[in-house]
Amino acid sequence: RWPFGFTGRDLQVALFGGPDEVTETKAATNEHKRSIEYAFFFGRRNLATSTHQITTTGGLDESIVTNAWNVQGTTLNERTFNEFLEQAMRWGNGGYLARGSAVKFLFHSSRWGTEINDWASKKLQYRVPDDTIGFAATEYTSPFGKVMLVHPPILDEFFPDKAYLVDLNHVRYVALKGRDSKLLRDRQAPDIDGVSHEYLADVGLETSFEHSHSALFGISV
Repeated sequence: RWPFGFTGRDLQVALFGGPDEVTETKAATNEHKRSIEYAFFFGRRNLATSTHQITTTGGLDESIVTNAWNVQGTTLNERTFNEFLEQAMRWGNGGYLARGSAVKFLFHSSRWGTEINDWASKKLQYRVPDDTIGFAATEYTSPFGKVMLVHPPILDEFFPDKAYLVDLNHVRYVALKGRDSKLLRDRQAPDIDGVSHEYLADVGLETSFEHSHSALFGISV
């Protein structure tokens, strides 16, 4: 949930950047998207019961247990990265044991991007967005398949030492029927001089075949 609102006076004031309700709604939209992104990376699955059941979604960080690699004290270079990929690229529909070409996505912080670019810059190729993933990525070709490098800034803000190698065949955005992300207007109480809106999303990240995903952490930042 992401509530926001305006007083009656706010709604009538003309600002240089445009009507306050328009600009603030755009800002609230971005913050709502960021909160969902944070939950999908770092959320914790939980069920709390008071008068009603309240559930929270788990994210990648909680879901990846088997292939969680602590690189603290490790010399990071092309060989050690490929040793990691030898195991991490093995399983799943995007792994090299499955039919077809092996492709997985490494969501990484800036620190990991700097480290990988230091020794792999000549092997990296920029790929424009396509209908499959919907965003641009940098491609690294390893002996075990293609790794698409994606830099979400939210990792820099909260956990800059982490990176997640994800098989997109085994993750899925899910929403409760009729409760996908939406903007609910005019949620204010009757005695309020103004308006209150709220973004609501009853959504989660479904992660299957846990062995197909991997996590890296512990890099010096």
